[in-house]
Amino acid sequence: MQNTPESLLGINMPTEQISATVLESERLEDGKPKLEKPGRHLAGSKGCHQRRRGARYYFYQVLGLIGEVLITIGLLIGLFIVWQIWWTNIEANNVLNKQVTAISRTYGQAIDRVGNKHKEEPPVMKDAADYEVMGLVYIPRFGKDYVTPIRSGVGANVLDTGAFGHYPETVNAGALGNFSIASHRDMYGSRMWNADELTTGDAIIVENEDYFWVYKVVETRTVLPADVWAIAPDPFLAADAVARGEEWQITEPTRRLLTLTTCDPPLVASHRLIIHAELDYWMKRSEGTPEELLDNGNKVEAS
Repeated sequence: MQNTPESLLGINMPTEQISATVLESERLEDGKPKLEKPGRHLAGSKGCHQRRRGARYYFYQVLGLIGEVLITIGLLIGLFIVWQIWWTNIEANNVLNKQVTAISRTYGQAIDRVGNKHKEEPPVMKDAADYEVMGLVYIPRFGKDYVTPIRSGVGANVLDTGAFGHYPETVNAGALGNFSIASHRDMYGSRMWNADELTTGDAIIVENEDYFWVYKVVETRTVLPADVWAIAPDPFLAADAVARGEEWQITEPTRRLLTLTTCDPPLVASHRLIIHAELDYWMKRSEGTPEELLDNGNKVEAS
């Protein structure tokens, strides 16, 4: 007889059943299933999991790198703001103090008593070339030590020194019209940081080598940067026209005004804070000093 798997086993069954029986017997040890290593399908699933885990790893690495870059940019912006606001203020104020002392020395010592208040037609401040000193401005509301140079022009070469800049298209101090000057609010000396504290009746005093002009605040307002009517010869008539929805016109001035302009609010500068003042009186330096300066104790001593 031919030796076949059937004959060797002594049973008569199809080859496929014999193979299945053999395989079944191999899976049993003492009647218990034999443990086997995972098959290919499990190994393949583990590989996919590892690939997905690797993809997540690289994703988080990239995300972390982006976060570090953003943090670095934020720190650089923060340092720039600190430099622009804090350090430029220190530098500008140091320079301003020296300039004020030098200008006061040039003007000479004012008489330390209250002078005569002149109400008649005042003298007019002299013109000056761009960047040249026109005078000094005192604002007692801001403290006894507050005094700042006024220079001709409103470019960065003037304003970034911490000085007030004179809008050259406006009249000079003492003249009929609107003597308009600007200064930074929150950098390069922050000379107008407390501008919102000015109230009606507060004094703003302009000085040159011969005269004092004493203005008193009459109105404050907030406008957009494009609202140049705020420094018009008569900003009140211009404001009325704008309020009526009309185009404002340059009119013949009838008042002697001073206008301060600065950014508002601080650190944002989306608008402009406007302080209008009107001439109250003028005084010769040879006759004395305005009482607003003597009462406040902030007249700079020439040395």
